[in-house]
Amino acid sequence: MSVVHPSVHPFVHPVSGEYFHNYLWKKYNGDIPQGMEVVHKNCITMDNRLENLMLIPESLSFR
Repeated sequence: MSVVHPSVHPFVHPVSGEYFHNYLWKKYNGDIPQGMEVVHKNCITMDNRLENLMLIPESLSFR
């Protein structure tokens, strides 16, 4: 799990310290399975609509 201090990164949930898209995924879809990553379908990281989020294997990640 990626945890970043909220004052350092603008896309972080202020309470959990998680990236906001990961927080939303877990809230509405449950835990993120080991080896998977939540990504933005349209590659716009500010677009955190649930329909724009999907799970992919970490091996296919753009990072």
